[in-house]
Amino acid sequence: MARLRTFLLIFGGVFFLMSAPQIVRFLNQPANIWWTPKALGLPLADTSDRVGVYVRDVALQEHVKAGRVQLLTA
Repeated sequence: MARLRTFLLIFGGVFFLMSAPQIVRFLNQPANIWWTPKALGLPLADTSDRVGVYVRDVALQEHVKAGRVQLLTA
């Protein structure tokens, strides 16, 4: 039993030491890297063949047409 406990502690320690640099790298990257800058954003109509935005199982464009959501352009 003592050997198993020692093995698990060593295995866990090695696993942690191998994972620690990846975790630190992930935590230090900028938080906004997953968002497209506003200047490079495409209108929803241009991307409708690749992306669909749904709100409560209804397409966003349908909400805009019905007046439940207001679409503002800058």
